[in-house]
Amino acid sequence: MICGAALLPFLGFASWLIASPVLLITLILAIIILARGGTAHGIFLLLVTLIGAPIFIFSAPFISSSLGMVRVGQSIDWPGEHRAPAASQSPLPHPDISLKPDRPKLETRSFAEYGPALITAVRKFVSAPTVEEMIPLVRDRQRVEPKIRAYYTAERPWKPIEINNRFDPSDLFTVDGDFVVLQLVLANYSEMPVSFERKGDSFLADWESFTGYGELSWDEFQANRPVQPVVMRVVVEKSINTDYWNDAFTDHTTHNCYRLRDLKDDHHLSGYTLKDTPPDVKLRQHLKPLPQPASLLRTLAVLRLRYPHNSKGAHQVEIVEFLENGWVFKPGK
Repeated sequence: MICGAALLPFLGFASWLIASPVLLITLILAIIILARGGTAHGIFLLLVTLIGAPIFIFSAPFISSSLGMVRVGQSIDWPGEHRAPAASQSPLPHPDISLKPDRPKLETRSFAEYGPALITAVRKFVSAPTVEEMIPLVRDRQRVEPKIRAYYTAERPWKPIEINNRFDPSDLFTVDGDFVVLQLVLANYSEMPVSFERKGDSFLADWESFTGYGELSWDEFQANRPVQPVVMRVVVEKSINTDYWNDAFTDHTTHNCYRLRDLKDDHHLSGYTLKDTPPDVKLRQHLKPLPQPASLLRTLAVLRLRYPHNSKGAHQVEIVEFLENGWVFKPGK
């Protein structure tokens, strides 16, 4: 019994207090057994009393208590450290391969295949001196023009964009049906994506995707915390390091967590979907791995977002609806 008590973490040290009288009694019994001719049993009990039991009772509390401290340390969320629940550390479930993509397969083309019309459209759009001259160059003008006029103000005017693209015939870009996506090389040699829709022999810029337009700006969205869904264009990222469980969203068994941010990486949100609902399935279907870091998945998407009614902060939102992969609304959407 004393040896068993010594195995209890921390409490095992109390066995030292009662071990001495108990071992004294067993020593006396061992001597009596030897005196009565029980040589084998007496010697065995003597060895246990004088050597085995003292060593075991002394060392067992140290070992069991050390193991106990390790387990306790692993269960504590230390200040400054965020650890997602163990179940959420598993790799992101692979989307159902039976799902059919909702867009044509992307292709790579060159300017040589499209002639000068595309280059002319790009140059005219980025160099338009005023909003009035820029508006006729955008697609879906009837729907988008009111947004453009509200977006540009005296404090935030439209400005022509200086680019360093050479537009060599061999330069490549991405084609998605009637849409082309190319990278503008800015004056500081950073890159900025822009999309154009082909309309016969002409091309019109997609202004909403070019600006990352949402129904509210990121600052307005986080300040107002709307509980009604708001359309936002976001960069969606997923890895074991993007999980955050707190406040209104604490159950990793029922929800998936995604990191949502703007293109400049100035604003961040944690976005949540119920597992296996349409927006969750669509997000998992379109997330693609990056070369570095290999564990990070990313896509661009147009989403409807809202804050929960019991929201306690500005950085956790519900993903209500997946509207489009990429930032361009396609016809019929």
